[in-house]
Amino acid sequence: MPRPHLPFVFFCIWIVIIAMLPFAAKPALTFGAGILALIAGIFLFHQDRNRNWPKGLALALLAIVVLTGVSSVWSANALDVMCSSLRLAIAASAGVILMTAAQSMPLPKPFVLQVLTFSVVCAILTLITFQMTGFAVHYWWFDGSRLPTSTMLNKATGALTLLLPPLCVLATQGRSRPAIYFAILPVLLFFWLTISESQSSLLAFFVMIAASLMPIASTTMWKGLRVIITGGLIAAPWLANALFSLAPDIKNISMLASASIPQRLEVWQAFAKEIFKHPFIGQGLDAADRIKHLEIDEIYQRGIAFTHPHNMALQIWLEFGVLGIMMAATFLILLLRKIEQEQDLKIRRLYLCAFLPPFVVAQIGWGMWQMWWVVLMFLIATLTLFAARHIRQNKTPA
Repeated sequence: MPRPHLPFVFFCIWIVIIAMLPFAAKPALTFGAGILALIAGIFLFHQDRNRNWPKGLALALLAIVVLTGVSSVWSANALDVMCSSLRLAIAASAGVILMTAAQSMPLPKPFVLQVLTFSVVCAILTLITFQMTGFAVHYWWFDGSRLPTSTMLNKATGALTLLLPPLCVLATQGRSRPAIYFAILPVLLFFWLTISESQSSLLAFFVMIAASLMPIASTTMWKGLRVIITGGLIAAPWLANALFSLAPDIKNISMLASASIPQRLEVWQAFAKEIFKHPFIGQGLDAADRIKHLEIDEIYQRGIAFTHPHNMALQIWLEFGVLGIMMAATFLILLLRKIEQEQDLKIRRLYLCAFLPPFVVAQIGWGMWQMWWVVLMFLIATLTLFAARHIRQNKTPA
């Protein structure tokens, strides 16, 4: 039975998610993704029941969920690990549904996408307003329960930054001068990033620019990218020790010191010590949260408990050892090859711009199993698939 209104409702939920990011980023992303997955599931059941599901993605996510669950066997707290694995399985299932629907659900009318673009502009302007008014509005929103700071906006800033590539593409839908609308969002977001305290988001923005300039038709570039990424993953514990030796010099560089780089390097070195205690199978999912006495020198970083290493590669090493890091390296190699095999160069560039910034941010920022971060990765992938279909429908020379 046809459900022609489902794409409209689907993108209306997207508009609400974007609009709510400055006020409550984590609930907006997690609950919003759940509602989107429900709508996508209804669409697939009623209108695209015979759709071929992405078996490769489903198998990769199944392997991740199984590994996280099995790690409870050697974890210090098996029950907590199993519960976390179950939550991850639910998020992965929702992600597969979203990405499957994104390959066939019709794009809404241009007006809906124009409203989506307007919601992004409003979200960025709201963040700027919070900053320039001394967080008076933000303080009122939280009812004075905690002292507002710009770091409270980092998740919203990060989400908007990482969603930028597909949002820019969709912003051109139905426009007579698409280049103008394509540029509005990056310019406005960059202004916000220059006055915010989200160094991770600013780095992601520059990585996005770099990715857009890469020679994506070059096979040498793709081979080099695969070597750098997989080599960095595998060598992460040794790199952490080597980089920590540079901390005294970095401390004397005001820009890097203000970004807490020496502290981050010390944390990485401390977790590298933990990794070498159980290098083959790791210490189980969310192991960092159960380390009671982290062997940190406290030269730069003092008096804070860590729930994750602030580095995706080190977190995989810590939790799953050599087994996990080899699985991650294999997955990334296959993903990069899949992107390279895309024939349309504009879509290939879109995929690269959507992949590299989150990957880089994951090496310095949030824990990889935080639910809002997991669903954000699926939301980025979903919106990117919609944007790729938009490019195909409006075929122009790459």
